[in-house]
Amino acid sequence: MTWLGPVLGVHQVRADAIATLQAWLPTALIDVARQTGIDETIVELPRSWRRVASWDSVAEDQQPLVFATSSGTTSTSGAGANTGRRRSSEWYAEWEVPILAAVRGQDYDQTADLVSVYATAIRAVLVQRPPSLDGVRWWWTSEQFDALPAEQQRTWGGVVVTFVASADRVMVDVGGHADLNSRTPEVAAALDRGVLTRTS
Repeated sequence: MTWLGPVLGVHQVRADAIATLQAWLPTALIDVARQTGIDETIVELPRSWRRVASWDSVAEDQQPLVFATSSGTTSTSGAGANTGRRRSSEWYAEWEVPILAAVRGQDYDQTADLVSVYATAIRAVLVQRPPSLDGVRWWWTSEQFDALPAEQQRTWGGVVVTFVASADRVMVDVGGHADLNSRTPEVAAALDRGVLTRTS
């Protein structure tokens, strides 16, 4: 353990979501197509997997493609918020984690079917096979279709499947000066470089 103690960032949450989807989504897409009467031969598997902030580069990538993004926590700290301190020393947070998928079909109807297959499969994977970070729980909250620009919607389809990832322990209060006085290798190096200063 370092002088910071355990920490968890949304970059880890996004990476875990993508790893889970890479493992399970290809199989889930075919299963959803078969269960819902869609010709599975039109379902292409993802060619691109990314962690991004928006749709900005969607036209430059291969499709189908799947993105994981996050604009931050679901609320700010304070009374009734979804981030804060629990059990006096542990901090928790809830991040909104939209999963974005873009597909291309031959016409509007086929594209709409493919978008629905992707949305259904993404939802099923992350609910039934949730990412594996310790202490992080996942909830499906919404789906938004036709997220791509209007001029692309005839043969391009987009969906945003939004989840909330709730983490019990994103950081802890480690007592500051007591840990600095312990002179762990990390603290000693930081003190030597002037990154940290001893105040007591």
